[in-house]
Amino acid sequence: MKKRSFLAILVSVVLAGSLLAGCGGSSAKSDKAASSAEAAASSVEEKAESAASSAEEKAESAASSVEEKAESAASSAEEKAESAASSAEEKAESAASSAEE
Repeated sequence: MKKRSFLAILVSVVLAGSLLAGCGGSSAKSDKAASSAEAAASSVEEKAESAASSAEEKAESAASSVEEKAESAASSAEEKAESAASSAEEKAESAASSAEE
């Protein structure tokens, strides 16, 4: 009986040792996978930065364009207002001179 339990313990220890040895092998594959993952992350980061920069430039360009159009519209409205005021003054003067006669 003692021989049988000793053999069972010995087999268990050998099995546990081989299980642990099998789990800790080839670090070359994990190193290669880690470097590949780092390269992919770096590539994604560069693309994201490029896209963000491009979006920022487009937003600045659009803001500039909108500002220019707003200034042009304001200038045009000011000119129309001045023209309308001048026309109103002329009509008022004409009406006043007509009333004097």
